[in-house]
Amino acid sequence: MNILLDSNLLIYLARDSRQQFLKDYILPTQKDTYVSIVSIAEVKGIASRQKWGTKKQFMRITG
Repeated sequence: MNILLDSNLLIYLARDSRQQFLKDYILPTQKDTYVSIVSIAEVKGIASRQKWGTKKQFMRITG
């Protein structure tokens, strides 16, 4: 089964400084993880409006 991350999960991950959710639930599954281009645009818009710092604005999900 593949994983599709929605905007609300991306925002949660950006706010989770220890990235515990990512470590506990997403990475251990070793499944393909996808992010919609629409979700990326939504998170970038929210980051810009909320004036998030560079750490949150440039959060990367790599695999």
